[in-house]
Amino acid sequence: LCIRRISPLDLEASIRFALEMILNDEFDDDNFIELQTGCIDFLATCVQILCSKYVHGQEENVPKVGIVEEIQNCVKGNILASRTFPGLLTSLAELKDAMLNISRNIQMSSIPKPSFLLDFMNKRKYYSISSRICILNSFTLASQRCSDEELRSLSKFVIPHILKWVFGGDVDTETRHPLCIASLMQILFTILTRSRSFDCLESEEECLEDTVRHTYRYTIKLLNPPRTKSLAEVGLAAVSTMRIAVFKVLLAIINVDQSPATRISLNEI
Repeated sequence: LCIRRISPLDLEASIRFALEMILNDEFDDDNFIELQTGCIDFLATCVQILCSKYVHGQEENVPKVGIVEEIQNCVKGNILASRTFPGLLTSLAELKDAMLNISRNIQMSSIPKPSFLLDFMNKRKYYSISSRICILNSFTLASQRCSDEELRSLSKFVIPHILKWVFGGDVDTETRHPLCIASLMQILFTILTRSRSFDCLESEEECLEDTVRHTYRYTIKLLNPPRTKSLAEVGLAAVSTMRIAVFKVLLAIINVDQSPATRISLNEI
């Protein structure tokens, strides 16, 4: 992987391996955790490359490049060389869809289009909390690395999906676990603080004003979630971690509201 040029099939095999390691809960020794950390980093790089494609466009006649060369080009800001050929882009787009589904604990079978990950993902009926946190951490890492233009692309295909997921119900022990919500909030915090605008919350399903209103109100609600049996089962530490992450997002929202360029004032909400 590090020394040869790769085809879409090679990239797909690398993606499947990285996901296999992240979704594996059988080992917890230091060496395996280090391997998982490397896989998180790899997936974040894949997401960053995909964002770069949305920014810079796609050239049909661009020569095939190796994944390591692609990473180096992104790091060096070599725009022309970082435009991967269509096969790689298709694989990366399918990876993005899979990551969104894992993070929300949704089965791939709910996606109508075929994917090289469909059979692989459907072997699992449930994605563990730790696996989902790893995937969300990949999105956070990508949001920290992306350029400003790439960040806008990242927010468009991540934020609407994960906000709809977290707004869909109360905190519980599985679908909306406090630690998963905390990881989601870290993504939102990073994008808000870097973009310094509510535009990153734009969605095709509702106007920006409504999205900001829902985000603001729901994050306040998460500071003091209903005391249910499910919430008691997850433990105080997990809930506290979620509250800290939520509080950071609220501060970020208030900070954006103070910007002269802000299109929406929280005073109107």
